Amino acid sequence: MIIKELNERYADTESRNVAPIKPANTQPEFDTDEWLVLRDAKFMEWFKDESAVQFAQIVSQSTELFDDILDRDVDIGQDHIFNLMHSLWITLPDNKFWVAYRLFLTPVLLMSLNAWLVANKLEDGSSNDRVYAYTTRNLTLQVFPMMVYALHGEKRMRELSMEIHQFFTEHETLDEYLDKTDTIYAKHGEMK
Repeated sequence: MIIKELNERYADTESRNVAPIKPANTQPEFDTDEWLVLRDAKFMEWFKDESAVQFAQIVSQSTELFDDILDRDVDIGQDHIFNLMHSLWITLPDNKFWVAYRLFLTPVLLMSLNAWLVANKLEDGSSNDRVYAYTTRNLTLQVFPMMVYALHGEKRMRELSMEIHQFFTEHETLDEYLDKTDTIYAKHGEMK
């Protein structure tokens, strides 16, 4: 919000040869092929385990598909659905990381799924509800620090938790999220 306000206040930057203020986002655009390569490299850096990386990829892919299905804002191809179903039904049951830690991670995944559903309901509410939706939907990210905990212990989880959170949330600020949901509601009618 501060950056947005400063840019509005100093909108006449071109005439003064001053560049507008931009957030320090060093990542490629979210969910592009380049970003996915970076994400997978981060997974390997954080987990140091190929089967954990594969599990994290499946969680990420299924989360994105779940979001696309619920939001109905993206055309979902049959190949995408088939590949994900293959991952969930064939690859996941044999994944060494999942087999070793499924009892530990199942409650985390259940909490993530519940948080996502709550966030989607909150998006239909007041401005305050949408602020909570923005926060609640990101509870799904907690599976990654918990994976670090399972593999490397609490100390390492604490060392990486902020980096993991920032990596996955850097692409969309609260202001951008609220602007996006304002636009959606302007097209589809009044908010509750």
